[in-house]
This record gives sequence, C-alpha cells and structure tokens, in this order.
Amino acid sequence: MGDKVVGQVRETTNYEKFKILNENRDISEKALGRIKRSVEKDGWRNYSITVNEKYEIIEGQHTYTYAKMNHLPLRYTVQEGLTQKDCQIINSARTSWSMKDYIHYFASLGNQDYINIQNILDRYTSIPISAIFMAIYRDGNPNKSIKEGLVKCDSQKYKESITILDYIEKLIPYMNVMGGRKTVFLNSLMWVYNMKEVDKDRLYEVIRKNCHSMTPASNTEMALSEIERVYNRQLGKNNRVYLVTEWKKNKGV
Repeated sequence: MGDKVVGQVRETTNYEKFKILNENRDISEKALGRIKRSVEKDGWRNYSITVNEKYEIIEGQHTYTYAKMNHLPLRYTVQEGLTQKDCQIINSARTSWSMKDYIHYFASLGNQDYINIQNILDRYTSIPISAIFMAIYRDGNPNKSIKEGLVKCDSQKYKESITILDYIEKLIPYMNVMGGRKTVFLNSLMWVYNMKEVDKDRLYEVIRKNCHSMTPASNTEMALSEIERVYNRQLGKNNRVYLVTEWKKNKGV
C-alpha cells in the first residue's frame, strides 16, 4: 500500500502571498546569519516552509525572509487547519523559546497581561530581563507561568514596575562606571529598593557620588556589601541599614 500524500511541495517567487504571523517569534539576525553562512558554503538548499491554507507561515519564517531578501526561489508546503498555536508548538520543538518569545507570542494573541509586560520590555531595553522580572514579580521567578500563559501583570503592577524601573534606569550609567557583573548589581539594587527602611533619594545619591570607588561585585553578597558601605557612611547607628544581614536572613543562611 502506498503512502498517503499529505502535502505537496510547491515553488514560487511570489513572496507577497505569504504572511508572517504576529504570534511567531521576532526575526533574528543571528538566525539569518546562520542561513547566510550555510548558503555561502553549500549553496541555496531551498528548504521548504510550512504554511496553512491562508498562506500564514507556521514554520520557516527565517527561510522565507532570507529567500525574499535575496530573490531566491521559495519552496512551501500547504497544510490546512494549522493555527498560531501550531506555530508555537512547532518552533518550540525545533529550538527552545526564550522568555521574550513567549511574551511576544501571548501578547500577540491579545493577552493584556502579556501586552503590559511586552511594553515594559520595549521601554527598558538597557535593563536585563531578569532585573525587569524582579521589578514586576518581587515574590518569585515567573518563568514557568510565563511559558504556560498564566502570568499576571495588571495595570497596578504595571505602574508599580514603571516607577521602580525608571529609578533603576537612571542609575545605569553609574553601574557601568563600577564594572563587575551588571545583572548581579541590578538585582541586588532591586532588592534594596524594596526595603522600607531605605531612603530612595539617599540610595541614588550615594551610588552616583561613589560609583568610581565602589568595588565591582561578582555576587549578590559583594554587591549588597558595597551598597551598604556607601549608604551607611556618615549615618548614625539608628539610621544605618544592614543589607547583607537581612539578605542572609531572608535566604535562611
């Protein structure tokens, strides 16, 4: 018995008939670079892309983009009934999605919580995503919930996050002066910001004035120790903060 024919490979240079789904991940220059190097080495292999009956690209958006950019013949297979959900499943199976890919995917479906997160990421491009998550979700790592489409970021949480991140963003130039592991210092600073006994104006000023003399930090304890040192300078005993001690207490150390 012969095999059942499910889809037939076709070829075209009519690129305009295809549509890249908003739900797919953003086009990656790195991925296009890999295709370019492959073409330079072995020639245009003309891998086929997969589309549905609406010519929405379910798999192969980078192949499509490269072919269109370089006016190369494009092969494609039509599989009816495939949806944006299949786009996520297929691409996740091929290569692991980053947190940004998941956020982009659920935001493109109209999920307002993810739209709020996407807007935050777009606004603070100089701040690593781990620090942004810490600003939004102070009580835990949201990675699993983000992948499952369950994470929440309502308007109140959005506004609170903007307030924190605006503050942190102003300190980025001084962190660059310090050197060390920027993400470690950012996450440490986020933790300090959330302490009620810390004067936010003083915290900003001591880092601004002392960034040249602060020791670059390679771990959280070192970062907190440096912040504590400059913050407590010239403060009376009753006004000092003990960041390292509190951090260790919270960690159960």
